[in-house]
Amino acid sequence: MSQLNHDILFRVPMVYPWGGGLHVSPDGRSIVCMWNESGQWQLYVLPVDGSREAQPVTSGPESKMYPRYSPDGAKIAFLQDYSGDEKFDVHVLDLNTGQLTNMMPDTDEGLNDVIRWSPDGRTIYFTSNRAGRFVAYALSFDDGSVRRMTQHEYSDLLAEPSPDGQWLAVSAMLDGQNDGIFLVPTAGGPVRRVGQSAGLHDATGPAWSPDSRRLAFVSADKGMSDVGLYDLGTDSIAWITDSRYECYSPRWSPRPFPRQSRSGPPGASDRLVYLANRDGNMDIVLHDLDRGPQIVPMLPGLHLQPCFTPDGSTLVFTYSGPAHPPDLWSMRLADRRVTQLTNSLPKEIDRAVFVGPTHIRYPSLDPGVSIPALLYIPTDLPVDTQPPAVIYVHGGPTAQFDNDWYSDVQDLVTRGYVVLCPNYRGSIGYGKAFREANRFDLGRGDANDCAAGADYLINTGIADPKRIGITGISYGGFMTMACVTKYPDKWAAGSALVPFVNWFTEHANEREDLQYWDEQNMGDPVKDHDRWYENSPIFFIDRITAPIQLFAGGNDPRCPVNESEQVRDELVKLGRPVELHVYWDEGHVPRKLDNRVDVYKKRAAFLDRYLKP
Repeated sequence: MSQLNHDILFRVPMVYPWGGGLHVSPDGRSIVCMWNESGQWQLYVLPVDGSREAQPVTSGPESKMYPRYSPDGAKIAFLQDYSGDEKFDVHVLDLNTGQLTNMMPDTDEGLNDVIRWSPDGRTIYFTSNRAGRFVAYALSFDDGSVRRMTQHEYSDLLAEPSPDGQWLAVSAMLDGQNDGIFLVPTAGGPVRRVGQSAGLHDATGPAWSPDSRRLAFVSADKGMSDVGLYDLGTDSIAWITDSRYECYSPRWSPRPFPRQSRSGPPGASDRLVYLANRDGNMDIVLHDLDRGPQIVPMLPGLHLQPCFTPDGSTLVFTYSGPAHPPDLWSMRLADRRVTQLTNSLPKEIDRAVFVGPTHIRYPSLDPGVSIPALLYIPTDLPVDTQPPAVIYVHGGPTAQFDNDWYSDVQDLVTRGYVVLCPNYRGSIGYGKAFREANRFDLGRGDANDCAAGADYLINTGIADPKRIGITGISYGGFMTMACVTKYPDKWAAGSALVPFVNWFTEHANEREDLQYWDEQNMGDPVKDHDRWYENSPIFFIDRITAPIQLFAGGNDPRCPVNESEQVRDELVKLGRPVELHVYWDEGHVPRKLDNRVDVYKKRAAFLDRYLKP
């Protein structure tokens, strides 16, 4: 097999790609982004034109996350927690003096990962669970006072102020997997729900037009995630996508798009950018509201966090793919010139060694259900051999394995493993019905989808039936444990990263917003006791025959360390092989590069030990 130095591979840094990781300065000259080049998430500033390399503006042992320039460009607000506990403090960095101010010291509450400045720079909006559930708040930059902005019974996700400062668009979890957007007057007054008069059930991702008269949003009401425009004056909705692909993350151009009118003098048209999920790629779409959408041709992979510079001339985004770690890029719209602004891949690594996936479908164990997946096959396998394989399960569950950068997957492939990444029922990218197909069935139907991946590899002759392992992180860790308890004969090893295994204890010990989601998608722990019991792997540990490896974060607010300890203790009682690794300075996902490297190396060694005897 082609070999990569996994010490170098696992230490490849990345620009944070998943939302909230970058922001363009109000003057359009600079970008602030999250980058873990130093081994920890820190904030870096670099020019939009790429004329200079990125320079760090923060340091220290804790992650600095989700930066936002102040409206005057003189300050950057960001979030910082302690050892991954997600109890973020709001910090403000003065770029002129270097002074750093903690606006919310010693926060003892959970904060969501979105903060926003008011247009006048005097308020920072955030959502937290200080009231017992997540609620939108306004933090005064002048005196540090906090004012509650919403009073409804739903769990708030984020708050987006309008450019004129009169409204706050608050996105909140409603029922099932539906979200809603509430328009809250910042000066007080009646609250309205976007699209309520039109019977809109689902709306999220609010983005204000520059004149504050319209709100772009994403809704799955038509079956796919579509982009709609809500007009505040007429209380009406216009759809600008056609459900061909799932679309996300709309953003308006601050300036109208100049054009030549077909009849009459030159004019201008409003323009948006959003993402289209096509076969596991996230493509950028430029949408002229007069002329329609245009998919921008670029490299296959994920183009995320697209945003315009203030003059509307340039797009800034992150790009990643199977051979490209997430980096910051820009595109000049006049001539479509693309510039890579950061470069995270070390010179010691040749991109040619990386393997791209094949998109496949295979039948689930439940009749009539077809499961999309990514299949990675080593390029230089000897003829007529059946290599070992790993089923790699994504977390979420409302997430997706896509055509992205996965350093640990590439490491396994170069070690000689076939890797299959299922997008089980509950994944995004395939419409609302598929996304909700595991509702009230979490841990049964979706586990059948993942377990069927092993049958696919066996029936097609791709892998050795006796050397198939399974691994996953977060909900993927739960899926790992569900599969090894429900179908013990399929697996030669199981490695679960930050899993939960017991619906009852998970629900009792997790945050309020996560409890809310559980109840909406699994029911009530008392009324639906049998469902919660049957779908909790902890009650069936005695069925496990494969060696088990577990990883946990000591400060994990999502899947507490006790979940992994329960498995460890039961397997020790039974005399079964098990190992547990706890990182006491981490939360749900290892942020410190040294810890991430340690996790990946330990997992690879574990799989080698049991799948390559």
